[in-house]
Amino acid sequence: YDSLFEAYEVMEQYDEMLKLIDLKESIFGTKGILAKRAFVHLSRGKTDKARELFEQIPESDRKTLDYYMLEGELAFHDDDFKRAETAYMKAALISEGNEEILDRLANISVAQEKFEQAAAYLEELLEIAPDFPTAKSRLAFIRFEIGSKEPFDQIMAQFSDEELRSLLTLLSTSGEDDYPEYSREMMLARLNEARENRVLFKNIKY
Repeated sequence: YDSLFEAYEVMEQYDEMLKLIDLKESIFGTKGILAKRAFVHLSRGKTDKARELFEQIPESDRKTLDYYMLEGELAFHDDDFKRAETAYMKAALISEGNEEILDRLANISVAQEKFEQAAAYLEELLEIAPDFPTAKSRLAFIRFEIGSKEPFDQIMAQFSDEELRSLLTLLSTSGEDDYPEYSREMMLARLNEARENRVLFKNIKY
């Protein structure tokens, strides 16, 4: 069931996911079913339907991983970041080292401009799953925003030359493309220059 459900999720075949949930309910009963259905509707953009199902979840199905993660997602959608953070932290107590939970907590921290906290979550995530999609680049942007040199240099050391080139292109305002002639040392120097300029700008602004 779980592997087939995940396959449908990857392919965004939401109707098939709902059919599979119906089948599971007919065989195993209703426990946990409302939260599963709500997640599917949330994934397909039907937030109101997801919230309606969330509110119908019986007391016996609360204090579960799915319940807290659903609560966190709905709160995040409503820009209620405090509630979202609380819900996902409760989920983390149930499922320690869960990659998805760490990823969401990092996003929630960024939304609250808690950049050091976001960096800590992403560093923990990368220890567990070094190839987790976008985690390394997000940590780089957060370290860039924070501005401290040593942590920024540490994450830059993990980037390949091509990744450094892409990051430099994204951060550059010079209009240069891809920096094809730059050595690794030159790219690192330019990235640190951009970081220092960002720190200076923030100090002037605030």
